[in-house]
Order: sequence, then structure tokens, then C-alpha cells
Amino acid sequence: MEENVPENWETVYNEIKEMKQKVLAPVDEQGSHTLGDKRTPEVFRFQTLVALMLSSQTKDTVLGPTMKSLKENLPKGLCLEDIREIDEDSLNKLIEKVGFHNRKTIYLKQMAQILEEKYDGDIPKTVEELMSIPGVGPKMGYLCMGIAWKKNVGIGVDVHVHRISNILGWCNTKTEEQTRLALQSFLPKDLWQEVNFMLVGFGQTICLPRGRRCNDCTLASKGLCPSAFQEKSLVKAKRSTSTKKVKKRSPSTSPEVDVIQDQKTVHEEVPTGLNELPPNALPGKKMKLESPLDDSQQETLTEEHYSKAAAQPLRRSRRTAAAASEYFSRQHLHDIEDLA
Repeated sequence: MEENVPENWETVYNEIKEMKQKVLAPVDEQGSHTLGDKRTPEVFRFQTLVALMLSSQTKDTVLGPTMKSLKENLPKGLCLEDIREIDEDSLNKLIEKVGFHNRKTIYLKQMAQILEEKYDGDIPKTVEELMSIPGVGPKMGYLCMGIAWKKNVGIGVDVHVHRISNILGWCNTKTEEQTRLALQSFLPKDLWQEVNFMLVGFGQTICLPRGRRCNDCTLASKGLCPSAFQEKSLVKAKRSTSTKKVKKRSPSTSPEVDVIQDQKTVHEEVPTGLNELPPNALPGKKMKLESPLDDSQQETLTEEHYSKAAAQPLRRSRRTAAAASEYFSRQHLHDIEDLA
């Protein structure tokens, strides 16, 4: 088990904790652990579960106002009876700003019915039973056990925790569940509850999904983060590999043209001016200017082609343009911020 323990993880964690204490993140004020009313334990547990169910694919800055709206607009201030009695259209309208609100409306109605029929109006007491409720996954289950029941049974891993744990080199995982198991293998159990809110806040303020603030991160300045500034260098590397050098030719030099004949490529010099071109210089042959096109895109040369070539400068090939377009499309998708 010792061989799986990341080097300096404790130093890194304490550094994150120190940075986190200097900033106020959305999760600190509007995270699911802050939104339950404590007028009764049952209401607190129920509202905590509701907040967690609404939190997936939803920013904390949206979650907080949505929970406030539910409490203000439901007759009893958001309790089991309120969700049971409200119709789906009205409930959907109250939560319309959260992600996947149509689906979550159905889940909330199903959850309320299950709690009333199977758990005497309270929420389940085990993570397995919590995850049997439609719309409740492992992250919600483990967080709910810690917040609502004060039981430390596992780490709640969301997109921030999963992303940052891999950035720090604490794990090399593809799923949030794999990350949970990896973190639980070396983190002391007394950190299992706070690590979620610690890394989520860090991910909301410094280690952002888009535009990581490595200049403001002491992990980078102290050489504790293996991924610091890596994104910027990767962009430069990709750009350099996609750059194509073009030879400069003097006006007297004719452009080099590839002529394809019988599946073999030969190089010939073709005059640039139409008046210099013999009438039947390249009858029925295909030609590629600069970079090659697919065979389906090649056309038989005619006098019209040469007149256009003489009148217009050579354009960037479609393949070069497509490669550039594909690269920037990948960059755009890579930059899309994952919602917590």
C-alpha cells in the first residue's frame, strides 16, 4: 500500500489548505453542506439530500439561489410534504436554472415517494440505500452520509476532485469512482470529508478548469505541482508541429507541380503563364498544387485551370486549412469548463 502513496502529498495538501484559507469560494457559501435548514434534524437531512440531487452539473452560484427559491415558494419551506404535493410543472419551474432540471424534477418526485413509503419520511441511513434512489450517485451518497448523518464512510468525488487529483499526480484515473478508491488508499480517514470541499474550492478559485492560475499558485512556485504551466507548453508544441514552411520562389522560377500518372508521382516544371503553356502539355493528367488533395478532389487539367492559376495566387491547401480547423476545434473543446 505504501508504494501507492504519492510523494509529498501531505505537503501539497497543506499548501492547498493555506491558499484556500485566503479566498472565499462559491462552495464555502452555497455548497450543498451549507444549504440545509437546521430547524429540525429531519428537515436538515431532507434539504441536504435535495441540494445534493440538484448539485450535479450545476454551479454552486446557481444551486444556492435555487434552494432559496424552493424554501420561499413552497408552503412548508421545503420539506417532504412540499415535494410530494407540488405538481411537476410547478416544481420544474422552481428549479429551471439547474442542469437537467426536467430529469431532476422527476427524480425529486420519485425520491419523496420512496422516502415516505420505505423510510418513514426520513432519508436512508446507508450509502447503498441512498444510491438506490433515482438521481443519487456515489458522490452524492458519500457526501450525504457525511453531512446529513455525520458518518465518514467515503470520499465524495466530483469533477473538481477528479480533475485536480490527476493534475497533482495523486492518481492516474479515468473515472470519479477510480479516483475515490485511489484517494481513500492513502488519505487519512479524518480528511475524507473535508477533501471534497477543499479541492472544490481550490478548483473554483485557483486551479480552474479553464485558464489555470499557475502564477497565483504556490504549488507551482515551489515546484510541487507536476502539471504547472503544462497546458501552455502543449499548445506551443501543437502549433509548432502544425506549422508548414513554404519555399519562396523568385518570379522567374516556375511553381513545382506534382503530376500523378499510373499511381506514381513525378515532379515537372510547369510554366506559370498561359501563353508559355503548350496546347496539349498535360492532356488528361491530374495535378496537385502545394499540398495534395484526395483523389476524389483532383480534376483533369483544362486550359481554364491554367488561366485561373495564372490570374490568381496559389491558395492554402484544403488539408492545411482542415488541419488548422481541427486543431482549434480540439482546443475549444478542451477549454470548455466542466461544471461541478
